[in-house]
Amino acid sequence: MSLYYLKGSKPPGPHPASPANKPNTNHSARGGHYRKLFTLCGILLIIAAAILQAAGSGICWTWERKLLGILPASWQPPMPKVLLLSMGAETEGFPPLDVAIALRGLGKFHPARVLIHGRIAPATPSEAVPLMQGVLSRLREEGMEIIIPQSPSSESRWKFLPLCCYELPQELTPQTTWPLALGKAVPSSKESFLPSSEGATVALPLFAMTDQGEIIGSLWWKALTSPSSPPSTAPFSQGPIWLLGKRLLIFPNHAAILLNRDGALTEESSYTTIDSKVIPLADFLLKLEQKERGSLSPDFDALWDNATVVIGVPEDLPRVSLLASIQARLAFHYLPILLQAALCLLWIFLFVLCSRFTQMARVSGAVILMLLSVGLSLYALHAGWLLPWIPPLLASLLMLITIPILRIFAQRR
Repeated sequence: MSLYYLKGSKPPGPHPASPANKPNTNHSARGGHYRKLFTLCGILLIIAAAILQAAGSGICWTWERKLLGILPASWQPPMPKVLLLSMGAETEGFPPLDVAIALRGLGKFHPARVLIHGRIAPATPSEAVPLMQGVLSRLREEGMEIIIPQSPSSESRWKFLPLCCYELPQELTPQTTWPLALGKAVPSSKESFLPSSEGATVALPLFAMTDQGEIIGSLWWKALTSPSSPPSTAPFSQGPIWLLGKRLLIFPNHAAILLNRDGALTEESSYTTIDSKVIPLADFLLKLEQKERGSLSPDFDALWDNATVVIGVPEDLPRVSLLASIQARLAFHYLPILLQAALCLLWIFLFVLCSRFTQMARVSGAVILMLLSVGLSLYALHAGWLLPWIPPLLASLLMLITIPILRIFAQRR
């Protein structure tokens, strides 16, 4: 038996100052620091994703439109149709006789609205004037909306736009260079201005300012906010339209789109175009003649039904395609901003809470959240709703990444 035991002395323990027996407080503190940093980065990523999608980013819409193309036709909601009816233009504008013949033919195909992107030349010969007036009166009585913009002049009387404008503080106000237009805005007018087509950038100018600081809209703005809008855009007739800082538009269906500094929508804003169909006037008149003779062409007739038709030159196709992209985006309903913020807080709460769960619970929660976000988003698309799908998917991915991250932190301790 050991001597120290016989003497009643205590066995010697390890030296308290031994480095092997000191708690590794540096590694423990460092692991906790990394863990908090990872959690903070995850929270910021979820918030950034929610803001990016809620603010109407064109990048998100580009992804969403590609996802829509993958879905089966039965799951896709009815989308607005935009067509270009092209004709030649003279120096002073479109020949009035060609415009009258085109409008008369369009009356047999029942489009929702017709935009004339350009000026109509003075009527010569005089027979074109009564023909044009008769066609316009008949089509408007039948409920077709015909938008004929006017070139600005001192005698112009524009439609006053009842926008709910909110100006940011001067330090935060982005620089804007909206075009100026001659004339005056009055509530009783229905006129929209014809924007300039100069410049290499494909753009849809929506707004201009009068000398008195009044906001007026172009024919493109009227096409987007028409009461007889495409399938799912009925909410345009309910509630106000907000303009924040002259750069962000929020519509009554909670859709948001960003404008550039000139008050226009451009391809540079990531609103990529949708391929639109262009039909030359000669081909259109040939099909019209066949229709009047009794020859059936269901596919051709379906192209025009409840569509937006732009009468313009062939070079207008990029603008028409951009209009189709914006109309497709505005055809969906969106959740209110406050509800989107509440859901963002929910995703953050689940992400922070998942670190306290077991590994199996974290995996199960992340998979369930991912399946619910994908399933509900697909079901909502069928009903014409576009739910915020990026934040919940990001939260579920971060919950899965948390598992190896926690393992690394545990090893460092």
